[in-house]
Order: sequence, then structure tokens, then C-alpha cells
Amino acid sequence: MLGQAHFPLKKKRLHIAKYYSFIIILALLGCNSKGYQNLNARYNGYFYADLYLNEVYQEFENRYEYNFDEFLKVFPEVDSSVVQGNKEKLDDAFKKSSQIIEWWEASDWVDDSYYIIGKIRYLRSQWQYAIETFQYINQNSKDDAARQKALIALMRTYMDRGSIDQAEETLGFIELEELTEENRKDFFLTAAYF
Repeated sequence: MLGQAHFPLKKKRLHIAKYYSFIIILALLGCNSKGYQNLNARYNGYFYADLYLNEVYQEFENRYEYNFDEFLKVFPEVDSSVVQGNKEKLDDAFKKSSQIIEWWEASDWVDDSYYIIGKIRYLRSQWQYAIETFQYINQNSKDDAARQKALIALMRTYMDRGSIDQAEETLGFIELEELTEENRKDFFLTAAYF
């Protein structure tokens, strides 16, 4: 009687072990799929990098004092003390974006990660590196929305650097594009800033 009671228990364990090994094999095969890479890139890295970057931009907005007796600026000025005060956030966003590019190179979020890296370089006044990053996206991305976003950021980088001729050339190039709704809004704001 005692031996019979243990037999069904061993059978159940063996049955469960078969399913676990099947699940492990399925997970290992699925780790290389584009869907898996997109999921990890978007929610493990890009989400937080974008969140940190938006928090820094929101702090610019919160600290900016509008003077209604003068012409209002379209964008608040980049405050180096805010950038320095958020160094850890920007470093973490840079690291997460770099990891997406390195680890999940087949995902759809690589261009967006390069964009975040370019924006961080822009905030740190690393003009040449920011320009190279945005130009890289424009030249290599197959995603039109990402290319347009990079061109708009490139135009603003040229303006803040003082390269007005290059900013104007980029503006003319963007005007030839069929912009997405979100990029159209950003383009008009950047053109007004110009």
C-alpha cells in the first residue's frame, strides 16, 4: 500500500518535468526572436531612458521663468545646472540606450535609443557627437518617423551651436519630407524657434 501511494506521485513529477523542459526549450528558442528583442528593448531599456530624459526636460520647463514683457521663447533654455543636477539620470538613460543597441540590435527600438543618446549629447553641449548621432540615424534608419525626429533634433542642435546655415539647409530638407503628425508638430515648433 505504501509503495502504491508513492508511484502516482513519481508519475506526476515526471509529467511536470517534461513540461518544464519543453518550456525551457521554447524560451531559449524564443529569445532570439524579433518579438522577444522588441519586448526587452522597449520595456527594459527604452521606457526608462525615455522617462529619465522627459523628467529632465520637464525640470527645464518648471525652472524657466517666463518674462511676458519680452518675446517668449518657444523652448526653455537648456540650463547646465539642471543637466548637472540630473547627471545620474542622464548617465543611466545613456547606459540603457547603449545596452539596447548592443544587446537587442535586431529590435525596432535601436533607432529610438540612438535618438536618446543624441539628445543626451545635445543636453551636455557635446555638439559634434550629437550631430554625428542624428546624422547616423538619418542615414541608416529604415523608419521614416525616427529619421524625421532625428532631422528635427539635428536642426535644433545646429541652431543652438550657432550654425545657422546648416540649420537652414536641414530645414529645407525636412520640408520635403512627408511628416508624421507628431513630427509635424515638433517641426513647426522648431521652425518657429529658428
